[in-house]
Amino acid sequence: MEHTFEKESLRIEWVPIAILLVLSLVFAVSFIVSIVTSGSVVLTVGSLVMAVVFAAPPILGYGYLQSFRRVKVSGNTITVIRRKDTPAFEIPDHLGRVKIDPEDLQLELKRDGQRFVLRSHFLRNKASFHALFDQMIKDRPPSKDKVILKASVLEIMDNLKKG
Repeated sequence: MEHTFEKESLRIEWVPIAILLVLSLVFAVSFIVSIVTSGSVVLTVGSLVMAVVFAAPPILGYGYLQSFRRVKVSGNTITVIRRKDTPAFEIPDHLGRVKIDPEDLQLELKRDGQRFVLRSHFLRNKASFHALFDQMIKDRPPSKDKVILKASVLEIMDNLKKG
């Protein structure tokens, strides 16, 4: 059975992105003002650094969301649909690092020099993806030298939510 998970639109985080971009704009304007008025070096460098710091997260988030269109899961294979290619990663053979947060599952998928970090935070139907990945790991557990999951992914996420 094949499951398709569409990515969330960029609008899921439009408020934090807008705030960060506005702050970046404020610091960029203060950078320009400090250059024009021959302000101190500290103010000039600080404004430039802060403009870059506040502009980086929205740009990186937008770039990540543009890097794929959807994810298809069939059996033990996760296929990442991109614009140019569609690499298929087999679980657990192509599974790298796994990071489990209370609401987010980050999977590093690697195969033949290709690498993709799949974050469930940016997928629609996150809960069903978590359950499906948990079942994939139960059906074909990774070797003990690669990854050791002492409990199911869902149990770990529930324990992180509780405390």
